[in-house]
Amino acid sequence: STWGLKKIMGCVATDTRPKSEATYGFQKGGDLSEAVDHALNKGAGDDSLSMELELHFSCKDLINVDTTSETDSAVVVYLKSNGKQRMIGKTETITDNLNPEFVTSVIVKYFFEEKQEMRVAVYDIDNFDKSASVEQNLIGYVDLHVHDIVTSPGAKFIRPLTDPKGKKGKLGDLIIPVSYTHLRAHETEADLVCRLLLEKK
Repeated sequence: STWGLKKIMGCVATDTRPKSEATYGFQKGGDLSEAVDHALNKGAGDDSLSMELELHFSCKDLINVDTTSETDSAVVVYLKSNGKQRMIGKTETITDNLNPEFVTSVIVKYFFEEKQEMRVAVYDIDNFDKSASVEQNLIGYVDLHVHDIVTSPGAKFIRPLTDPKGKKGKLGDLIIPVSYTHLRAHETEADLVCRLLLEKK
């Protein structure tokens, strides 16, 4: 029921515990997924609970793969399903920079009840006349679940790039800050989850 959901998510004024102990129904030290799982297991409905995430990308200490200048990099994002991957977005190319901060973001729809596999790949763009990423030099990639980004401390996911040839060595770090496209003014991520649950039909 709506009342039950409000009570589960702490969206009513009856909870008198200090905020350090109860903030929108989350236990201290918990995360969004715990609250969502709890609410869904209590019968929040049959429809999939989802929200849009806006992912931003940057890299730190990229390996220099160019001989006469520094790396010209771009990020390509894939969703993986049934052993296949589908490109859902890519950034612009930033030239001669080993610590690129990309302006172009990628929108991903996050389904709370699903395990969404994603690959984020960083390419060195050698041929600016060809847009197909397969024709570029793959520097490294990160395989993850969308859930990993959502639950990252401080809403910022950081992980070292994996070498496509399986070699050991430092290739650089991938950084993915996330923002919530449905977040309203003065609304926290916890408020958003609560509102989405209550809006389910």
